[in-house]
Amino acid sequence: MEFSLPIKILGILLLANACYATYAHRKERLTIYVDWTDAAITGLTPLIGFAVFLLLSFLNVPEEVGKTIAQLCVLVLVGFGIRMSWRANASTGAFLSSVVAKYTVLFAFYVLLWAIYSGGERRRKYERRSTAEKRHAAAVAATVAAYVTWSLWVCRFAEFSPVADWFSGESAGSFAVENGDEAEESEEIEEAEQAEQTEEMNDAVRPAPIASTEVVPPGSPYIGQTFNVVFQGLQPGLAHAEVRMKLAKLFNASPEQVDRLISMQSYVIKKCVKPEVAAKYKAAIESAGGICELQSVASSEEFATQLSRAA
Repeated sequence: MEFSLPIKILGILLLANACYATYAHRKERLTIYVDWTDAAITGLTPLIGFAVFLLLSFLNVPEEVGKTIAQLCVLVLVGFGIRMSWRANASTGAFLSSVVAKYTVLFAFYVLLWAIYSGGERRRKYERRSTAEKRHAAAVAATVAAYVTWSLWVCRFAEFSPVADWFSGESAGSFAVENGDEAEESEEIEEAEQAEQTEEMNDAVRPAPIASTEVVPPGSPYIGQTFNVVFQGLQPGLAHAEVRMKLAKLFNASPEQVDRLISMQSYVIKKCVKPEVAAKYKAAIESAGGICELQSVASSEEFATQLSRAA
């Protein structure tokens, strides 16, 4: 089959965008698939439409009506898939690149499968039928394996979310990896870290519980009022999956680390920080959907005064 020059150029551009989007996804500049549910529904969209058509044919629905309904089902699923990409990417450029890439690869996958099946089990010259059948089956298996591997590789989270969350959009939430709210919050956290010259935020998911009356020992460099930043769970009424993704991005942590953080009633995020720094942490955590408390910590001067009074 011969293709015109414009079609060839378009194909090259689409292939280049798919390669770029895959690279950008791995660098967290955009999101192609949020999780395995997103990838599975998108990949199965054509098969779902075909299954709807077969079901309607079995129910003796006129063929043209069945085709129309099946096509509408496919368009609806594609619409939900596009909405997921919109919610998962903050910038218009990231959204367009990601959505074009995932449907380019999807289209190429099914076209390749169709080409393999339409070619049948053609035998080469002097080739046995059994050998041709094995070669045909291997081509199908390799194509499916390649597409599934790519789809899993470009999932932001390696897990299944409820299908209802995919349709409602909650599994994506306002998750964005480029120029979005989470990026701004991460910048605030980075500024706070630079001000205090402390470890990175992902270390915050491994602290130990503390008592609310912890004080600074004599000789502490923190003079005056300081605060402990304490994470105390999730805000009620918010989607768990959405908040989980936001916190994972905010803390630069894995979903499993965030789950451990959420499971505890009280975790220290930062110790003995200045009021303005503590306020930045509190605002970023609450914006992501968490509950944050600032616990006042006694200064070294107050601690010395308490010791003299006790003596």
